[in-house]
Amino acid sequence: KKSQKHVTMMTISMCGVRSYSAAKLGCYASRCIHRRFSQSNVASSNPLTIRGTIPQGGHGISAEQYAEVERIFSREEIRLYGDLIGDNNPLHHGIDIDGLLKRSPEMKVLKQVGIIRLQEDGTTTKPLVHGMLSASVFSCIFGTLIPGSVYRSQTLKFQAPVFANEPVVGRVDVTAVRSWRDGVIVTCDTKVLKSETEICIQGDAVVWLPGVQKHEI
Repeated sequence: KKSQKHVTMMTISMCGVRSYSAAKLGCYASRCIHRRFSQSNVASSNPLTIRGTIPQGGHGISAEQYAEVERIFSREEIRLYGDLIGDNNPLHHGIDIDGLLKRSPEMKVLKQVGIIRLQEDGTTTKPLVHGMLSASVFSCIFGTLIPGSVYRSQTLKFQAPVFANEPVVGRVDVTAVRSWRDGVIVTCDTKVLKSETEICIQGDAVVWLPGVQKHEI
């Protein structure tokens, strides 16, 4: 698999860029990379289906458009993510509830507020999905619909737990679009939901879409 550097250099070569300053080269590369990705059927090859009104490639993006994706995080994905970031919190593993409460009596309050939930067997806990892993659905949406998009900021408020093998929907709603550096900056409301009324995560995202033109009224 070619590195991003190799892909960028190949794209620049194919677009005929030769002797330019670093600033101009970056600008040309941004447009060329975006054009190549936009012309390819990126979303259709992704196993996750993105639904909504935000256009593929981003051109014509405007306020009040949205996109969403349904996701289920497996126990194995939770384990791998925990290993990757070094988070060994027992809440992210299915463990014996009696043993957990004996070792850490303070965990009882987590059971009372719903952070700890039991499996069907009634003896082991359901693995809790890491909050940042759940929130990754937002970058999944932008990265799939508009390859080359760059996150500028993201706020998050964790309101309800997400457990392993539990379907959730990640959704972004565009609230504002403005031109910036040969592209646009979009501001979005972001949510992870279990249902239309149960919000697990809520926040705001600011994302740069290089080479994208906003919708002109």
